[in-house]
Amino acid sequence: VSGLTEAPSLTFDVAANESTSDREATLTFVSEDGSVTRTVTVTQAGKAAASLAVSPSAFDLSHEATSISVSIEGNTKYSVSSSASWLTSPVSGLTEAPSLTFDVAANEGTAARQATLTFVSEDGSVTRTVTVTQAGEELYLNVTPQRIEAPAEGGTYPLTINTNAGESNVNLNGNAWMSLQNGNIVIAANADRAERKGNITVTAGGLSQTIEVLQAGKQPSTAGGQIEDFTENEENW
Repeated sequence: VSGLTEAPSLTFDVAANESTSDREATLTFVSEDGSVTRTVTVTQAGKAAASLAVSPSAFDLSHEATSISVSIEGNTKYSVSSSASWLTSPVSGLTEAPSLTFDVAANEGTAARQATLTFVSEDGSVTRTVTVTQAGEELYLNVTPQRIEAPAEGGTYPLTINTNAGESNVNLNGNAWMSLQNGNIVIAANADRAERKGNITVTAGGLSQTIEVLQAGKQPSTAGGQIEDFTENEENW
């Protein structure tokens, strides 16, 4: 109403208190001649402070692709964001979901990485974070072949190196009868009758693989049914 009234009762609308503090107002009733005044005090509680809790607060993951679930408890809507593209959120905008599942892409690097999920209450008064740490892919060094058994006349053997540990290095370990040519291991002919052994070391990023090499000795030739064996003072025919 506005102005004078004789209504036996009145209804007043009370707006929601968006503050967390209590508030108070007064209704004042005055008789037409001003001789009588009555008041009604209206006290309205403040709204409960926003609460938001998330669990767990941290994840430690392997390098493989996976998903993680976070439980959320509170009395308010909230938003969530991720600090990294490899950790994706299933929602945009506000939500009241009691739990959320996040997809984690595989870490194809060798270094560990970290991202943060940030949960913020609708009014912005409460922020909670979840830290996600993902391990890097384990270093590996695979070498083919791992063993070479070469005939006396030698040969060429393709060398395959598969690694994620960085640049690789091939060391012939002083074996002059071996060489590396166009990605192949080349074994020279063995002019001696005795077999010979050696090894090749392949390294990358602190990892090491050894290739064992065994080469047969030269076999004596035969002519006319006799073994050809020359010395300075003797001939066998």
